[in-house]
Amino acid sequence: YQCDWSSDVCSSDLIQAVHVSNQTRIFALREDSRSRINTVYMFSYFMGGALGSLLGAFGWNNAQWTGVSAVCGIFAVVGFIAHWRGGKRT
Repeated sequence: YQCDWSSDVCSSDLIQAVHVSNQTRIFALREDSRSRINTVYMFSYFMGGALGSLLGAFGWNNAQWTGVSAVCGIFAVVGFIAHWRGGKRT
């Protein structure tokens, strides 16, 4: 396996940009609830990463890259459904 450092740096920068963007939205909310909302966000961010690592390892142990790809696909479908069902209604 040959690591392409440029794609690793790029993906890390993009993840950090999304994180900063989300926290900017949180801190634009009501001043008296920022801390609680940020706590929930950070807990969810950590748990999502832990769950992704756990399920990715499970996928690798059972089917290697096919299993990891299946786990990623399931996450994508669940995310799409959550976005579609939870979108703002006008």
